[in-house]
Amino acid sequence: MRRGYEYVAFDYDSQGGDMAHRETVVAIKTNSPKTPDTNLSRASGLQLERVGEWIFAFEARRLVSRTKMVSVIDEVINLLEYAKGFSQNA
Repeated sequence: MRRGYEYVAFDYDSQGGDMAHRETVVAIKTNSPKTPDTNLSRASGLQLERVGEWIFAFEARRLVSRTKMVSVIDEVINLLEYAKGFSQNA
């Protein structure tokens, strides 16, 4: 739990051919925002995708060390809180 949000973080490895890559994914359980894609998330470099009640956040080909994980989780939470203010998420 962080700031009232349940989360998990893991490294994803595509393990596939020439385009194989690894990246750290942060998944946060939340019902809002309904549509997490905002100009702010694009500007931050993070991609946000909703799957059921989870929002998955990642930056393509970026691995996050354990020492920096808390700041990345806080960044994702801040983006989600900001996105709640958009009309499509009301």
